[in-house]
Amino acid sequence: TTIYRAKVTWTKTGCDNIVEYANVTVTVNALPSAPTFTTNSAQVCSGVAFNLNEKFSRNSGEAGTLTWYKASDNSQVSDPTSVTITELTSYYAKATNNNCTSDESLDCIVNVDANPTLELESTPTVCPNVQIDLDDYATYNTGTLIWYSNQERTTVITDGLVTPTERTTYYAKVTNG
Repeated sequence: TTIYRAKVTWTKTGCDNIVEYANVTVTVNALPSAPTFTTNSAQVCSGVAFNLNEKFSRNSGEAGTLTWYKASDNSQVSDPTSVTITELTSYYAKATNNNCTSDESLDCIVNVDANPTLELESTPTVCPNVQIDLDDYATYNTGTLIWYSNQERTTVITDGLVTPTERTTYYAKVTNG
């Protein structure tokens, strides 16, 4: 904190000199440190909204409100709590504290996982009471294939192995992450 003093002198013929003093106090706030994060890379699913503040947790003890920017064009991210991307994208952040803004952080890289696809053979024909592997009737590009015995998808079929005795419908889902 620094105090500056101003002096004004007014002189007019026939009048005494009038002197006025005023003090101005200037407080200099500390510049916040550039943000650092517990990790500088994250994975998201293509086209699925995510929160930059949740993907990149700040190291403890750092002050200031974060503002996020897209590294490719330095544009400010309008809503960091709901970001949607379809390709690898880099971001950086600045911290603002007491009207002072930090330098930018290191880049935070968001990798995009391919969305899973699933194709099923619609009506395979098998013999009754013979164990089959449902995985043999599914094609998927990535992720984990899960089979269910009910439409609500609450009863998982372990390892996709079943022994049908009659025409039966099974349900599948592929998850990625």
